[in-house]
Amino acid sequence: MKRSKKMFTVMLALCVALSMAMASVTANAATKKPKKIYLKATSTTVDIKGKVKVSVYKTKPSKASKSVKWKSSNKKVATVSKSGYVTGKKKGTVKITATSKKNKRAKKTIKIKVTNLKAKYVKMSKTSAILFPNDKTTLKATVKGSAGFYNQGVTWKSSNTSVATVTSKGIVTAKKAGKATITATEKGGSKKATCAVTVSGIKVDKANKSVSVTATVNNADAKSMHYVVYKNGGAAKTSYFVTDATPAELNAALGKISAKAWNTNSNFKTDAKVAQAGNKTIDELAQSGIGNKNYTKFDINIQNGNQTIKMVETLKGAKDNDNFSMIYSNVANNHNAGSGCLTCNTSCYAGVVTNEFKTWAEPFVPQNMPAKGTTVTITYTAQTDNYISAKTLKDNADNYVILDVRKAADYAEGHIAGAVSADMDGFVGKSITEAQSKANVKAVVDKYGKNKKYAVICYSGNGYAQAASAELRSLGVSNDNIFTLGGDKARKSSDGGMKAWKAAGYEVVAYNYTDVDGVKAAQSDENTVILDARKADDYKDAHIGGAVSADMDGYVSGTISKADSDNNIKSVVEKKGADKKYIIICYSGNSYAKAATEVLVENGVKVSNISILTGGMGAWRSAGEALDHYNYTNADTTFSKMKDSSYVILDTRKTDDASRGGYIQGHIPGAVSADVDGIVNNGDSAAAAANVKTAVDKYGKDKKYIVICYSGNRYAKVATGLLMNNGIKNANIQTLGGDDSKQSDAGGMKAWNAKYPSYVVAKHTSTGKFNFANGITPEHLKADVDGQKVFTVMDVRAKDAFGNGHISNAVSTPSDDEAAVMKAVNDNKNGLYVLVCYTGNAKADAARNIMVKNGVDESRIICLQGGMDTWK
Repeated sequence: MKRSKKMFTVMLALCVALSMAMASVTANAATKKPKKIYLKATSTTVDIKGKVKVSVYKTKPSKASKSVKWKSSNKKVATVSKSGYVTGKKKGTVKITATSKKNKRAKKTIKIKVTNLKAKYVKMSKTSAILFPNDKTTLKATVKGSAGFYNQGVTWKSSNTSVATVTSKGIVTAKKAGKATITATEKGGSKKATCAVTVSGIKVDKANKSVSVTATVNNADAKSMHYVVYKNGGAAKTSYFVTDATPAELNAALGKISAKAWNTNSNFKTDAKVAQAGNKTIDELAQSGIGNKNYTKFDINIQNGNQTIKMVETLKGAKDNDNFSMIYSNVANNHNAGSGCLTCNTSCYAGVVTNEFKTWAEPFVPQNMPAKGTTVTITYTAQTDNYISAKTLKDNADNYVILDVRKAADYAEGHIAGAVSADMDGFVGKSITEAQSKANVKAVVDKYGKNKKYAVICYSGNGYAQAASAELRSLGVSNDNIFTLGGDKARKSSDGGMKAWKAAGYEVVAYNYTDVDGVKAAQSDENTVILDARKADDYKDAHIGGAVSADMDGYVSGTISKADSDNNIKSVVEKKGADKKYIIICYSGNSYAKAATEVLVENGVKVSNISILTGGMGAWRSAGEALDHYNYTNADTTFSKMKDSSYVILDTRKTDDASRGGYIQGHIPGAVSADVDGIVNNGDSAAAAANVKTAVDKYGKDKKYIVICYSGNRYAKVATGLLMNNGIKNANIQTLGGDDSKQSDAGGMKAWNAKYPSYVVAKHTSTGKFNFANGITPEHLKADVDGQKVFTVMDVRAKDAFGNGHISNAVSTPSDDEAAVMKAVNDNKNGLYVLVCYTGNAKADAARNIMVKNGVDESRIICLQGGMDTWK
C-alpha cells in the first residue's frame, strides 16, 4: 500500500512538471518576437468614408506574435483603428504602418489610396410593376461597389408623379392610369436602376381561354399546398400556404372538391375587403356565394392520380403558359394561418381565388380575368420540396455540393466557403440569358455528378433556388438529393438562403488581396506559392520570377476547357501542397484570379491562405518590378532598324537630364521619347505610364519596340512592363544591351555612343529662335555623307542657291515647293530627313511644317545646325 502511494506521488509530480513545461512552451510561442511582419489588405484603394481591413497575414519566424500597433502617415487622408480598419477621409495616398508590440524594429508599411470610388451598379428589387390606383408597392435599391466602397444610398425619382409617386424610402403609390419610370440613383454618383410602373384598370375577358400551371404538394414538416406558376415561358413563380393536413388527408380533400366557376362584375373598387372563410367549408362557401364582388372565383373539380404537372382549364385564347395566381385552402379550421401570399390580406380564401385587386408575385392577372361559367380541371402530383437549415448545412457541409445560384457578382462579394457559383439570373432578373443559366447548372452537374447531394443557396431561398432546383431535376438529379437553404426550422421562408446563413452568424468568404510588396516578400518565402492564372502563352511571354503557371482561361474565354483549368490547379497543389499560402496573379486581379481561388479551395487550400495581387500583372509592371526575363539587342541591330517602319526606337530616359544626358541632350535619330523617370525614382508614376501609353497609341501595338535607357537596365525594365500593360507582347520588346545582345551595365545609350557616336541628334533652337526636336552638327552629318549615307539630305534653299553648291548626294527641295519636298519624302519612305537651309532658320521651319502637315513624324525630321553657313 505504501509503495502504491509512493508511486502515485511520483506520477503526480511528474504530471505537474510536464504541464508546467507545456505551459511554458505555449507562453514562449505566444510571446516570440517577430523579426519581420507582412501585411495584406482587403483592398489597397478605399472610398472617402469607406473602410478596408489591413491585417498581418504572416510573420518571420512563422509563429511569432502578430500583435501590432497601427499608424497612419496622414490622418487627414485616412485613419486606422486599433484593429486595422482604415477609413478614408479625403483624396490622397497614405502609408499605414504596423509596428510589432513585441519588437518595435519589426514594422511594415502598406500604401492605401483614398479616392472617390464609384458604384459598380445599382440593382432594383423589381424592374417592372403593374399597379392599380391607390395601390402601393415598396421598391428596394441595392448599391454595390468594389471593396472599400462607401454606400451613400440612393435618391428616388418618378418620371410622372401624376401616375405614380415615390418616397425617399422607395414606397411607390399609384395615382391614375398611365406609365411612369421609378429611378434610383446612387448618391454621389451616376449609377442607377429603374422600375417600369404601369397603373391600370381591370378588364374582364368574356371569352374562354387556356393556360397551364404546375401544382405540387409540399411534404415538409409544415404541410402546404404549392402552386408553381409560369408566365409566358419565364421564371417559375411560387405561392403556398401552410396546412396541418397530412399528404393522405390532402389527397382526400382534393378529390372531393367539385363545383363551377363564376365571375362577378368587372367594376374595380379600391376599398374592397377580403371576406374571410371562417369555419365554412368549401361547399358552403360555394353555395352561399360569400366573397367580395370584385373577385373571380373558381369552384374547382380536382382529380387525384396521374403523375402529371399540367393543369388544363378552359381560359380559351390565352397563350400557353400565360400566368395567373391560384390559391385554395383545403382544411377549414386552418384558414386563418398566415399564408405568405399577396392574394389575400391575411389568410387564404377557401376556394381558388384570382384577385382583381392584388395578385400574388406581380399583378399580371387583371387584364385576363376569366369569363363567368368557366370550368377548371386540375391534375396534380405530390412532391417533396426539401429544405435544410443553416446549422445543418454548416455541420455537414462536406456532404453537399453547395450551389450558390445568386448573381455571379453577388457571389464574388461574399459566399459560403466551398460554394460553387451557378448564376440563375437568366430566370429571374434577366441580366443573363436562360440558356446561360441552364449552362451554369449543367457545368456543375457535369463536374460533380447526378448522385451528389446539392444544397441550393439563393438570396432568401425562393425564386433563384426554385429555378435551380427545377433545372437540377431536369438534369437527372433526384429530388431527394436537392435541398434549399431555408429558415431556422428547415422550412420555406422569406428569410432563407444567404439571409439565414448571415443571420446565424456563419462565415461568409470573399477574396483576400495583397499588394506588390506582398508578392515581392513571397518570392523569398518557401511557404508561399505565386500562382500565375493567366493564359499559358502570356505566362511564357513574361511573368513574375518564381511564379508557376495554372492557365484558368477555361473559366473565362474558353481557349481551353474548364477541366483543363481544373487540372492545372490540381497539378500545382499536388506538387506544392495544400497547406501552402497562395498568391494569385492574373491580368487585373479579377476573373482569372477569382476562378483560381474557387478551384484552389476545391483542392483543399484554405480561403484564408489565398490572396490576389490587386491590379494583377498590370500593377506589377506599373510598379517597375522585374519580370522573369527580358530580350536584348545590340547597337548594330538597332542601327539597322532606324529606318525600318516595323520598329519603334523608344527612348525612356528623362526628357531633360543635364547631368547624365537626357533625350533632348542627345538621342538616336528617329527615336521617340517616353520618359519613365516618374516610376524609377518614385516621382509622377501616372505621367510615366501616360508617356508610354501615348507612344503606343501613336505608333501602334503591331510594332516592335527597341527600348533605350542610360545603360540598359532600370528605365528599360520599367518601360518594358508599361509597354506590356499597353498590349505589346514581351517577345516584341528588345532592350539595347551590350555588343553580345545581353544585359550589360554598358548597354543603352552607353553602348550606342561607343559604337555610333556620330549618329546622335539633340534638341536644337536656331539663331532665329526656331525650335527643332532634332538637330545635327555638321561634323556628324559629314560622317554620314562620307560613310553610310543613312540620312536623306534635303536642301530647302532656292534652286539657284542649290546650283551654286550643295552637300554631296543632297536633293533640291525648295521650301516653297511642297511637291518637291514631298517627292523627296516619298522617294525615301520612313527615312531620316536632314533639312539644310541657309542658316538653319526660316526655310528649314517652312519645310518641316510641310512635312508634318503631310503626316511625316517629327521624330524623323532633323535640322542641320547653322545650315550651309556652318557646313562651308
